[in-house]
Amino acid sequence: YRSAGYVMATMNIGPDVTIIPGVRYQGLETAYTGNRYYNASAPNPYPNPLPHSDTTIDEYHGYWLPDIIVSYNPFSWMKFHAAYTNTITYPDFGNLIPIIDVFSNSVNWNNYRLKPARSQNYDLAVSVYNNSIGLLEVAPFLKQIDNLIFTQSTYVSNPALYTGLPPGTKGDPISTAINNPFRVNLWGTELEWATHFWYLPGPLSGLVFNVNYTHIFSSAKYPYSVQRRGPPPFYSPVVVDTFYTDRLVDQPNDVVNLAIGYDYKEFSVRVSMEDQTN
Repeated sequence: YRSAGYVMATMNIGPDVTIIPGVRYQGLETAYTGNRYYNASAPNPYPNPLPHSDTTIDEYHGYWLPDIIVSYNPFSWMKFHAAYTNTITYPDFGNLIPIIDVFSNSVNWNNYRLKPARSQNYDLAVSVYNNSIGLLEVAPFLKQIDNLIFTQSTYVSNPALYTGLPPGTKGDPISTAINNPFRVNLWGTELEWATHFWYLPGPLSGLVFNVNYTHIFSSAKYPYSVQRRGPPPFYSPVVVDTFYTDRLVDQPNDVVNLAIGYDYKEFSVRVSMEDQTN
């Protein structure tokens, strides 16, 4: 079940400044049932818990999401726009179902405790527009993402941290999804130009053009565990928790959207392309 409500207002300060504050509450309640298999195909499966069981997990997540937008028009051909917003992304259904598969030497554990990822967004835009230029905009931005959701392959350092795992799984490889305990910062600049070449001679006056280019930087810490040889005399494997730093998962550095078209009376045609690249 998902429910939400919001309140917002619009305030004008003179003819040039508009402020729009607001807040939204959004809640999500889930009840998912999943199967748990404990080495069920082996000759001697784990006797406790049972080799196979069904489990239902109830979870609720509720969030207040405030935002404020400020718009300033100092001239008829220029606009400044600033915004602070909050957005959330829910985990994938397949990661929330409380499924556990325990094999002879590895574990798949679905993390039903996953929280939605939450992003605080800071946006600033400067726009210039007139009949000759069209629309030209520069928009820097910053996103601060908490509880980023990503899949992880690691080792079981403590089975008690994973509800339902038998003690004998300590040190086994495990595949799961987690919320990143470290905040992820993503920032960049978006540039856009959209225009209609009405001032060109003859048939060229029907040409329209739009290009949008975004350059993105990101920095994220990702936790992971490594298994190392322990101290003598037994050299039992030891799981060490650490982290590495990289860009946001699946995040390109550059995104380009380009469209070229032609308008004539009631006829309109567009050709567009998108490019995402490192």
